[in-house]
Amino acid sequence: MRCADSHHRASATRRADGRGPMTGDTGSIWVRTMTVCVTAVVAASFAQPALAVVINVPADQPTIQAAVVAAGPGDEIVVANGPWAESVDLNAMGTPGNLTIRAANPRGATVDGGVGPAFFVIGFSGDITIQDFRLNQNSLNATGVVHVIDLNGILLVENCEFLANYGGNGVRVETSGVTQTNVEIRDSLFDNPNDNLDAISVE
Repeated sequence: MRCADSHHRASATRRADGRGPMTGDTGSIWVRTMTVCVTAVVAASFAQPALAVVINVPADQPTIQAAVVAAGPGDEIVVANGPWAESVDLNAMGTPGNLTIRAANPRGATVDGGVGPAFFVIGFSGDITIQDFRLNQNSLNATGVVHVIDLNGILLVENCEFLANYGGNGVRVETSGVTQTNVEIRDSLFDNPNDNLDAISVE
């Protein structure tokens, strides 16, 4: 089963908690809740440790990438406020498994991948949650700000704002071979004036 590309357009006022779109954002796409699944043969379950570890950036690890390298299945990475110029490779996690990466304060941390995605992963087994960030990349290419290929698990993107400079897709999900990917996008804003580019691409 393949789920077709999905995107929703709406206009609303930002709520007091910062989780809504800005008034007058004419190029914005506001996704309240969207769930898609992309299936190609098999699913898997992932055992988690009894005690998960919280890794604080930069208190415990100096960068988000270093925190991913140090993380184990079930861990949570919490990122302090500020700009983070990183293209984070989630495959660098020592033992694949469920992983949550979130900003310490909603949209207080901005991850800018530069010419690459802010977060990317290829051939990973586990559930990935990316939450409460502002996200960006500056390259006019076909990749996504969050780019996932052959994820055998769930990708959850929640309360994230994709800034106007991204050149490819906001979230790009690709599958091939024996993988099952479930994608959930909640309370997220895609702000891109490039009308020819999809905010969300699933293929």
